[in-house]
Amino acid sequence: MEPCEHQLIKRHARLRHQPDAPLLWVSDPADWALVRKEPRPPLVCPEPGCSVELISYENPNNHYNPRIFKFKSVSHSCNHWEPVGVGGGPVSAEHEWLQLYLARLVRTLGYTATPEHRPTRADVFVYDPPYCLEVQLRSTQFKERTAQRQAKGASVCWFIREGLDTDIVRRALFGLPSVRFRFIDRDDPAVRLTPWDSGDEDTAAVEVFGTVAYLE
Repeated sequence: MEPCEHQLIKRHARLRHQPDAPLLWVSDPADWALVRKEPRPPLVCPEPGCSVELISYENPNNHYNPRIFKFKSVSHSCNHWEPVGVGGGPVSAEHEWLQLYLARLVRTLGYTATPEHRPTRADVFVYDPPYCLEVQLRSTQFKERTAQRQAKGASVCWFIREGLDTDIVRRALFGLPSVRFRFIDRDDPAVRLTPWDSGDEDTAAVEVFGTVAYLE
């Protein structure tokens, strides 16, 4: 396995000469294809005003972070946009697929969106107005995490996997802005798909559904 000499890493970068362009994310295939083109485009830290240079780095043998942005020079580093939860295990393919799907959908509607937004820890952060789209595959502290994002000035909507059913989940569904989701075949909605590992991305769609009732 090829060692990575720079211990601090990032999962986002921006093009050095295009500061207003959307941030590049290592889990977006289109973004990664762009940064791996020859000659390599110059990259810098995603933090506004930070000019620390980054380079793309790929190691398929690393199951936790196979693709990263690392510092071009070990003597010029920063602590902006460090990834959350490094070492705690990789994010599931299902989770990342839905993050990318939501980010692309938001962008087609004319908004700017960043997956895995470090300042708010949102799965997908929508700018202006600030909104956090949170993908949840297992039960969590919905109320507390909602308050944390609201304290940063952002509204929140939870995307909760179909079939996930606990008391905490039910309270979130009936008490917080949230929807259920499932992956379907757009040509036959009765068919369930797993597009992150089945190659059905061209026919897959995300169906969401919710309620306006409140749990007493």
